[in-house]
Amino acid sequence: MTRKRAPGAGRKPSGEFSGKSSAFSTRITPELRAALEKESQDTGKSLSQIVERRLRDSFDIPK
Repeated sequence: MTRKRAPGAGRKPSGEFSGKSSAFSTRITPELRAALEKESQDTGKSLSQIVERRLRDSFDIPK
């Protein structure tokens, strides 16, 4: 029988991700995802980091 993990028992975010507590899910075209994944590979940043930076820049919100 498998046991469920206690709430909050997972690995805590660290570095640039610490303090983040909200997830966002959306549907995008395969072409847009491919472009985002390419940027992710080229820069060594995660897909989430790329998307968050681009969203933040589109609203001109400081880090």
